[in-house]
Amino acid sequence: MLQIENSEAIEFLNTLRGKFVISKALYLAIQSLEENEENSKDISDMRYLQDSLFPLYKTLLKTMTQSRWLQSSNPVRKKKADFDWLNSLYTC
Repeated sequence: MLQIENSEAIEFLNTLRGKFVISKALYLAIQSLEENEENSKDISDMRYLQDSLFPLYKTLLKTMTQSRWLQSSNPVRKKKADFDWLNSLYTC
């Protein structure tokens, strides 16, 4: 039973949605730990995983920010609403 569940989880992890979920979790965890000045080793390890295996969320945010900056002469403001479209792409 556990082997089947692990197999399904690994299968999910290898989908675009699975990669997005892990990528987003790493991004948000890093932001939270940095705000609270938590263990820098954890942050370093998370950044390593994010940069080497799960860059999707960070890359999408960077692309979106650059696109908005090019479309506007005003500085880009990060608002929750600005990222709603990103989350809506990957909701089930």
